[in-house]
Amino acid sequence: MARIDHLSQTVRPLYNSQDPAHDWAHVQRVMANCRFLQAAEGGELEVLLAAALLHDIVNLPKNHPQRRQASAMSARAAREYLKPDFSFEETERICAAIEEHSFSLGKAPSTLEAALLQDADRLDAVGAIGIMRTVATGSKMGSSFYLADAPFAKDRALEDGNMVDHFYIKTLKLADGMNTETARRTAEKRVAYMRDFLDQLRAELDGEK
Repeated sequence: MARIDHLSQTVRPLYNSQDPAHDWAHVQRVMANCRFLQAAEGGELEVLLAAALLHDIVNLPKNHPQRRQASAMSARAAREYLKPDFSFEETERICAAIEEHSFSLGKAPSTLEAALLQDADRLDAVGAIGIMRTVATGSKMGSSFYLADAPFAKDRALEDGNMVDHFYIKTLKLADGMNTETARRTAEKRVAYMRDFLDQLRAELDGEK
């Protein structure tokens, strides 16, 4: 895939953030997820991979006031990088997938490729990598691991200012929101691993009683 190889070389320098949840390694994992999902669900692979390469070229912190617009900003910026190798019709589909992949935007995917990119990106938020990303992002935002007096919200409402609560507010629910059956099955396995991790954490905080 000469076009994808060329685009990859062009955009890699854009992912120079110190945010390990949205760096070049994240893009590589999302691309691998895209290949896995496309093999099972169909869709145009080059359109999907191009969208994966460009989906986070504008990366704003979770608490940035324009965070909800980050995917639309990425889609607009992507057009310049697509001009040399992709047709107008392909560019429109790629940019739609980029804009619609965002969790915070809450937009339903309009094409199969958009659905697959959304699933591929969300798969990277669950499982072992999902745990690492949650801790990395939480640390970057100054969040605590958990609330010391009630780590698992037994008698209180969940709060998104600590990492344990974030699992229950968002990441453990991601499997239910997948667009494709392949992604759903994969996410369910990864979420089960996260629940095992949280059970182990609970046991350690209880003194392994």
